[in-house]
Amino acid sequence: MASRAGAAGLTNEEATMGSREPTSTRPKLAETPSSSHSLQRIDSPSTRLQTTAVSACKLLTTSPAGMPFNQKAPTRQCTDRRRDAATDSSSVLAHSTTTTTTGSTVPSELQSSNLGNSSHCVDLDDFCVPLGARVLSAPPLRQLKAALEQLKDQLSSPNPPSSQYLLLQDPGENLFSKIKDDEELFPGVRLTISSLRQEVLFKAMPGHQHNSIVGVFIEAITLQLSAMGLAHVNRAYAARPSPRTQGKSVAKEPDWWLSPTDVFDGKGGGGDSLPCLALEVGVSESYSQLRNDAQWWYNNSDHLTKTVVIICTTRKPTWRVDVEVWSEGPSSNPHQTQNRPGTPFRRSQRVTYRDGQVHGAPLVLNFESIFRRPRNQHEGDIIIDAPFLEVMCLRVVPS
Repeated sequence: MASRAGAAGLTNEEATMGSREPTSTRPKLAETPSSSHSLQRIDSPSTRLQTTAVSACKLLTTSPAGMPFNQKAPTRQCTDRRRDAATDSSSVLAHSTTTTTTGSTVPSELQSSNLGNSSHCVDLDDFCVPLGARVLSAPPLRQLKAALEQLKDQLSSPNPPSSQYLLLQDPGENLFSKIKDDEELFPGVRLTISSLRQEVLFKAMPGHQHNSIVGVFIEAITLQLSAMGLAHVNRAYAARPSPRTQGKSVAKEPDWWLSPTDVFDGKGGGGDSLPCLALEVGVSESYSQLRNDAQWWYNNSDHLTKTVVIICTTRKPTWRVDVEVWSEGPSSNPHQTQNRPGTPFRRSQRVTYRDGQVHGAPLVLNFESIFRRPRNQHEGDIIIDAPFLEVMCLRVVPS
């Protein structure tokens, strides 16, 4: 869809700045050039959308009252970002506004700027937002749903947008409560919810592609476990598609997760139904965000979620699928081990499908990391071989 001036959906990159050296413990992300934009507002007959664009030298954050204001990015020496965001409002910018009228109930464009292969995030209060995300401010529910459907359609088009994320800001008390209470409100979309910031990050996926990947992956796991005598019907484990899970300050939905039944019931040390194995699926432009998701599961489970699988799909220049296993283990970099003692959470394996071939197979998931107990003589690692991985990838890659 061609871009038009006065579009209602601005990217989060236009509203925020990635700091040159994030203070997050997550993997460091690439830098992004700064730019500045003017504030725009679009009024439609059905609703009024307020979209915000701020100079790139400012950081969008949240005041104690939940209202957005513009705050300078923290310096490298600053570690308490919540305190800075709550106390220093002296850098609020004055903006000029432009009003445009449109008859559509959906923003005429939800195009994000081209970030290339990089992805950045603003990480406040454990709520990580990629800067390529489109931003909607205070829309009614009908318009929000229409915008998400439009995004899913665009992702299935020959020229998909660079971001699969939409950030909802200032939803209002009624809409925010409805989103928190109704997990079936947005089918086919994954949510990350910050009650502190009163913001919601939506991850959309092309329906056929997403369902095919998740379906084949689940089948491979369940077949392997059944062969070991561990069946879902016998309550050996609990497995759910996109269950909403409450972390330390943010609620998050994976694409699928699995836990042994005793851990799921809170009897095995995990507590609060946190998974032992989580699956996160996205397009290649979202890879940095998926890495942050993997780290989120590890951190919010107090390091009890020890296995996260990331699946990324790439369409250009050619079709490609990358499957990564993130797990606890010693770093391959001896300098990192010396500087940061302890066991890091890192990528331990990558399997790639490209040009009709699978490279790096089989995919191996450690049994003890998932079930949190020693294996018996009939049990072993979950091994997904090349033929099964090829079937999964062929469901995504057009013939």
